[in-house]
Amino acid sequence: PVDGLADAYCTSILRDQRGQMWIGTEGGFSFFENGQLTSVNMVNGLPNNWVRCMLAINEKEMLVGTRSGLVQFNSQTKDLKKNKNKELSGKNVAALIKNQDGDILIGADDTVYSLDSKNQIRKIFSLTEGIIPTKKEPPVPLLISGIIEDKNKTLWILTRENAYTDSPDDIGRVFRYKDNSVSKWKLLGNEMLNPRVYQMEISAEDERWLATNQGLIKIEKNGNYKRYTTKDGLFLDEVNLVYKSFDNSIWIGYASRGKNVISRLNADRIVHFIKLNNYARAISPSIDGKMWIATAGNGL
Repeated sequence: PVDGLADAYCTSILRDQRGQMWIGTEGGFSFFENGQLTSVNMVNGLPNNWVRCMLAINEKEMLVGTRSGLVQFNSQTKDLKKNKNKELSGKNVAALIKNQDGDILIGADDTVYSLDSKNQIRKIFSLTEGIIPTKKEPPVPLLISGIIEDKNKTLWILTRENAYTDSPDDIGRVFRYKDNSVSKWKLLGNEMLNPRVYQMEISAEDERWLATNQGLIKIEKNGNYKRYTTKDGLFLDEVNLVYKSFDNSIWIGYASRGKNVISRLNADRIVHFIKLNNYARAISPSIDGKMWIATAGNGL
């Protein structure tokens, strides 16, 4: 790949505690070292080249979730250690976060695990075991694609129905985990909406921003919501990416493999200002305030 990036199909992007940028791709992961990109893939011991997520656990170590398990990488020694826990072996690890209690939460296949400071892994819950199917909604194989924790320590679980595609048809529902119970989340309101959610962003004010197949949705603390669509200035209603920046602007990406843009919402005004030839998968600011955009097929 040009410039040393592991692959042009980027999946995730992260800034660590030192301000260093890490990029997950479908061909491994890359990071900057002395101004140059260094890449790690299956040749170096990664269990699968498709990197789903990353999490910095300290200034030198990074957890990397792949389609086939979890690894720990030391950026100083370049040591790559596979997690040998049988619960995670070979599983699609697509979500990594550090919760308010300091534990690391891992979304692997349909299950959420916790990793404590002693490197002990504990199963918290399984979506398959926690949700009772009905006649109207028969059981569907679900794979966790994201975990978000709000101020009340409620976990919001995003899902997909297929680990191997990025098709909008495979975007699943949202689930909520609170008080040791899992429930399917529904958007309440006058509109007959049942959106499928690509991404969720929770602001410091505890507002939820949802990138969905029915537009961009803002949900306030009291449960009231506002939906933005093409009628309000969106480029498309199929919104696959949402990110709230330090200046309170909302960055918006769309699920389109052809002509595409990045939009920004500020004070209810939507502006399209970055043209793309493919869709964006992730956005993150660097330490100098620049916004890095990870795309599917066009690199960074």
